Amino acid sequence: MRVRILGAGAIGTTFAHRLARAGAQVTLVARGPRLEALRRAAGAIVTRDGLEARVTVSTEVDEPSVSDDALIVAVRAQSLEAALPIAARSRAPLVAFVVNAVGPLDAARRAAGAARGAWVFPAIVASLDDDGILDAHVVPRALRFAQITTVGALGSDDPLGLSELEATLEAAGIPTARAHDIEAWLTTHAAFMAPLMAAGALAGPRGLTGDDARLVARAMHAGLAIAREGFAIEPSTLDLVARTPVALLARTVAAAFRLPATRRALSAKENRAEAKTLLAALAALGHGSSAGDLDALRARLDL
Repeated sequence: MRVRILGAGAIGTTFAHRLARAGAQVTLVARGPRLEALRRAAGAIVTRDGLEARVTVSTEVDEPSVSDDALIVAVRAQSLEAALPIAARSRAPLVAFVVNAVGPLDAARRAAGAARGAWVFPAIVASLDDDGILDAHVVPRALRFAQITTVGALGSDDPLGLSELEATLEAAGIPTARAHDIEAWLTTHAAFMAPLMAAGALAGPRGLTGDDARLVARAMHAGLAIAREGFAIEPSTLDLVARTPVALLARTVAAAFRLPATRRALSAKENRAEAKTLLAALAALGHGSSAGDLDALRARLDL
């Protein structure tokens, strides 16, 4: 499979590395310092444990001499709007967005075209160090009860090549599951995770303050209420979180962030901006006190 990846951050690089090692022909589209670093390395991507893969490095999302089978758009939520017109230029029959987002996904559907648009949400924790060394951990299929990489079509039918991409991801060690309604799934995920990403930005060496933990819990309740009103809670297991009393949820969040592993997993500096983008998108779907709790957490990130 010939795959082009727009976005050479940690997640895009993880997809590039895994797919290339599985035999796919991968082109990684980059810019700025990351582009220069990849060029100096002659397209080599090396992981912390020494596994290497080589990819083609480019600045173009579409090249007349190359026929891509799929374009993967791997950017942060706050960069999605700028990436859409770039993705629209691709001639690939499949455009798969690997982005944290809140429904409705009309803008992405217009850019890609419903007939070729899909979402592939990564269950991956990854980082690049200053030398470009990749440290990536993929959630295995054994943890599918929690969340593995989740796939859904933007139209009523699967785009050409989506099943092949899923099979290629599986071969690359990235297990996948299907979402019945990807817009509902993404909105539910954002409602749950955006407050936790905000908590990761707010947590100190000893975790969260009581006030911050309560604010995170209220924002999580608010986001899930908005997801239920506009779409549905998917997966339905997160309805349990929505029904957990705020006081108990706040204590649970506070306990989780006393653990160094939780703070490390959610401490990426980019998470602050992405959390703000997602909280704003959720608040825009809501009204009244629900939107107010989301806006309050977003404002807390500005302090």
